[in-house]
Amino acid sequence: MALSATHGYGEVLAGPLLQQLLSTKDPDLQPRIQPLLPDEKPAADARFQVADWSLDMSAQSLVLRVNGAPDHLQLLTHAHLISLQLNFAHQLYQSHALEVLRVELFNKYLLLRVQLPRHLSRVFQRSSFRVHLSASLMVRAQVQHLGRLIEGRLLDLSYGGCRLVLPIQSSLLLGIERQQLPLTLAFPCGEQLQLQLERICLLPSSDFDKALLGGRFVNLSEADEKRIMRFTLETEREVARIGKEHYGHLKPSWLYQYPADHPPFKAAAHTSPIHEIADRLGGQMLLLGSGKGLSAEQLELLSKRLIQLLEDNPGQLHLQLCDVSHCHSLLLHHLRVAARFYPLALRIGISDRFQLALMAAILLHDLGRLLVDGFACPTEGQLIMRRQEYRISLLQLLRATAKLSWIPRGLAEAVIVNANEKLDGSGFPRGLSGNQQDSLTRALAVVKKLDCLTGDYPGQPALSWTEAYAWMKQHDQAYDLNMLEHYIRIHGLYPVGSCIHFEKGQVARVIRVDHQGEPAEVELLYSLDAPEQLLRQERITDQTMMQLGRILGEYGA
Repeated sequence: MALSATHGYGEVLAGPLLQQLLSTKDPDLQPRIQPLLPDEKPAADARFQVADWSLDMSAQSLVLRVNGAPDHLQLLTHAHLISLQLNFAHQLYQSHALEVLRVELFNKYLLLRVQLPRHLSRVFQRSSFRVHLSASLMVRAQVQHLGRLIEGRLLDLSYGGCRLVLPIQSSLLLGIERQQLPLTLAFPCGEQLQLQLERICLLPSSDFDKALLGGRFVNLSEADEKRIMRFTLETEREVARIGKEHYGHLKPSWLYQYPADHPPFKAAAHTSPIHEIADRLGGQMLLLGSGKGLSAEQLELLSKRLIQLLEDNPGQLHLQLCDVSHCHSLLLHHLRVAARFYPLALRIGISDRFQLALMAAILLHDLGRLLVDGFACPTEGQLIMRRQEYRISLLQLLRATAKLSWIPRGLAEAVIVNANEKLDGSGFPRGLSGNQQDSLTRALAVVKKLDCLTGDYPGQPALSWTEAYAWMKQHDQAYDLNMLEHYIRIHGLYPVGSCIHFEKGQVARVIRVDHQGEPAEVELLYSLDAPEQLLRQERITDQTMMQLGRILGEYGA
């Protein structure tokens, strides 16, 4: 069935922009050609995918390669005119009739030299028309990947594909490779579309609070195509009905009417401020993985926010980082390390003018690991096994960081490049010895290892703080014990979130430490005399704590 198209919607690609697009060879352009009759009407409905192309400005021509067997390409070999189509900014553009200057037919492909298009006009075509769903139209989306089910909602729909809104941290599980994903779209009425979605792009939204997954439908049956077209038209009608006051009297679309026994679906909100912060950091990863670098504006906002939280109420931030659940382990590791390392770096003596750059560098330091496996604390064996992949991801992160002119090169090297080095030279990626590392690198190594030992990340049991400190002291050949002492002076022998027991039998959780690292506020949990009986979870401070006797140590250590 031929699809009607109307040109001249006032938007064209021409001049330097068109030349740049044709020079970049971006596969997302998805160029296609269609043979034309002498009267410039389509010779057939078929469109041929362009596998490769090159721009010849000296000859004012375009060389196009189309793969296929000779009999499949027969229609093109006799064409004197063609039209060129490509996708740009989620719109379809089409050229005027282009003269075919030369044709070369080979065994498995065809080369066409055609005149250079003067411009490409935007096309309104049903197969590329995209219906944007308003906030009141909720279509649930489920994507399957490696046995996991990722839930979100439909953002827009067309005959050829769609975009989905997904939680950022869940979307990171999709990795960076393009793949075909089983997709289920569940409409309010109970109807479902079960399709295969070929992933095209995965990017953060403009405010970095959600991920946008775009793709095209593949392997469609004729029945699937008809249903998609029908659902797209019904969605277009419903969007128009609720968007115009004078359409309000029209009957709602059957597709968007909920059954009486099924209330409208509501998307889940953030469960804690930590999830929101982690999402914004994960958004940087989506940009990095798509080859679009980093967002300097969003990174600066995130760094300022964490600094402000540490200045206003560090104890509350540390407690939230201890209590958070269902957070991506690598993102959580970054946030915990940032919250613990930042005050230590200030104690070491970093200049005030580098504080923002320091926080940004800490947040980024191992972000490239998400391009490989996403492990928060990979073992030495894992590092060795995928050493080259880790190196490549680190280089990609460094190139993106280099474009942020407000992070000094020396700071980026100390915190991002050398974050996993050890004093004995057994670290990654360069195996630097202790005298080749500056104080920031040695301090960061201590903070990262302590978080890995106590963090309860997947695949490894968590140690108590007492056990973790003892472990560090036993490995003084790899970690700087002077930096460990600095850490203890700031965060204490019993950091926020640890459980301690008092001389009179009470067990309490540390809520806040003072400037010497001593517990300044605790929350009573229970008494050892009656462990089954929970106390009122009362929070007490210095003077009241003295009545409980001295601290005997970390409970359970």
